[in-house]
Amino acid sequence: WKMQAATIQNLEVVQISMDQAWALLAPGHVYSYYKSIVHDMVCGSMPARLMFAVLLQVLLAFVCIPALLCTASCVIDCLVEERSVHFSLHKFELLSQEEKEAEEQEASNLAKRRLLE
Repeated sequence: WKMQAATIQNLEVVQISMDQAWALLAPGHVYSYYKSIVHDMVCGSMPARLMFAVLLQVLLAFVCIPALLCTASCVIDCLVEERSVHFSLHKFELLSQEEKEAEEQEASNLAKRRLLE
């Protein structure tokens, strides 16, 4: 009977622990935490913040990024035009085969000289 008494005592300890767990998980006890943490946050300030984030993304996607691309394109066009006027650069003409071979040979010689140095 000694073993039976120890088993009964262990079961009583488990029952006490279960009663304490049920008391902690009772709806009246949990509801205050649920209301303050979940309900107030999800239904209170989160939708407004989420809507602000969505509007900010829309503004960036449809206004700011295209404006940045247009500005960059205009700047690049102006720089190319300025260089072509002042420095006579970017005047593209087709090369003859001899000119192309001469430029390739010159580039090859330059690379060889750099390796030897």
